[in-house]
Amino acid sequence: SEHELNAFQMHLKSFDQYLMSTKTFLRDLTQPKVEQYQQWNVKQIMQWVSGLENGRFCKYTKILKQGFKNDNIDGSCLPDITQHVLRCEPFCITDFKDRKELAAYFKALSPGGSFPSQSQLIPQYRHDDVGGHECFAEANSGEGVETAFHG
Repeated sequence: SEHELNAFQMHLKSFDQYLMSTKTFLRDLTQPKVEQYQQWNVKQIMQWVSGLENGRFCKYTKILKQGFKNDNIDGSCLPDITQHVLRCEPFCITDFKDRKELAAYFKALSPGGSFPSQSQLIPQYRHDDVGGHECFAEANSGEGVETAFHG
């Protein structure tokens, strides 16, 4: 009946809101605080990068993580990482647009920085995103991260 259908739709909407609040809660637990970027270690940097633009930069997780470790890069260094740095060893990111946007995110962390157009510094996940946790897990592999994403 129409009454049952309306009741079902209300329950569905309520459940949808619950899922969204749960995703936000989990993101807040797992994402480092942007305003504390200077204290970030490699693991926290990778957590942040993996969430940018719904995982756009996930394909660079391994190379970024290794490069940050090799070059002793922590959060305080991020605003100084330019497109040129990302093009060279140890990163070697060849995609110009990705280098440009990623460098812009890094620069935007500094006081007075402005972030890339149409973007946000705090990682955002689409409402319909059911993936993305693979990138997060990769960013944290071998680090002993306690997270609800590992099952």
